[in-house]
Amino acid sequence: MGLPKMRLVRQSAHIPPAVDVLTEIEREWRRIKDQLTISTGASVALCVGSRGIANLQPVVGAVAAGLR
Repeated sequence: MGLPKMRLVRQSAHIPPAVDVLTEIEREWRRIKDQLTISTGASVALCVGSRGIANLQPVVGAVAAGLR
């Protein structure tokens, strides 16, 4: 018994350019900061889901810095 007939198949996928996540976080904070209703000195909770996020620590740090 031999192998079945085979064909060469090429696959290509569009891969979007890399995004500078920290720059995007800063941009979004500038965009929404006037819409926030958090009083100065208020306590807030920052919940984080880590599933599938690379380099999570700098991302959470940037979000926390925006909240400060």
